[in-house]
Amino acid sequence: MKQSFPFIMEVATEMALPAITLEQASHRIGPTHTRRCAMATSMGGIGPLIKDRLFGQSEESGSVAGVSLLYEWVWTQKRTEKKGLQLEKKPVGSILRKILRKTNLGFSLKLFNGRRVRVEVFSIPFGHATGYYLSCPEVIDVLYPGAADAPPPHPDPGYWGHQQGLLQNWILGRGALRLAKKLRCRPDALVLSETPAVFAHPRL
Repeated sequence: MKQSFPFIMEVATEMALPAITLEQASHRIGPTHTRRCAMATSMGGIGPLIKDRLFGQSEESGSVAGVSLLYEWVWTQKRTEKKGLQLEKKPVGSILRKILRKTNLGFSLKLFNGRRVRVEVFSIPFGHATGYYLSCPEVIDVLYPGAADAPPPHPDPGYWGHQQGLLQNWILGRGALRLAKKLRCRPDALVLSETPAVFAHPRL
């Protein structure tokens, strides 16, 4: 990646896919799967915000990158006449990999518990910027993991969800720094828009 200063890196748990990407995906994989991809990358307000900032900043400088996570599952809503509104957990990781581009920027990362995992990197353009999605299925299973996501049977599902969230945050933050090294670019500005991105702080 050729660097022209300043190099800005946005780091967040969500990074909404560009509209053109979703439009193209709808023709390739259908509206239902496309909707899952949209939800898995934008469950809250931060996803669209990061997307818009990448497009906006790329108009001023080509040296802009976003870093987020590639989730394997997503919670969706379903309404039935008998049971009303229900939540369903649906697979999405394999679908996202069909519309993102796999790079050769993957790396090995040591977690805070001493375990080492393999992280693959997928990308997609956001105007003149690039968005990168870190993939590690054994850890990055679902956005904001909770007790309902714990593998059964588990003695303490709430604790599992909390720990899984911390591990995801670690991969997001430390993975963003490792990715910067793979790109051979030292960020002039790391934008950490939410607490889960705190591990991208280079002095931690």
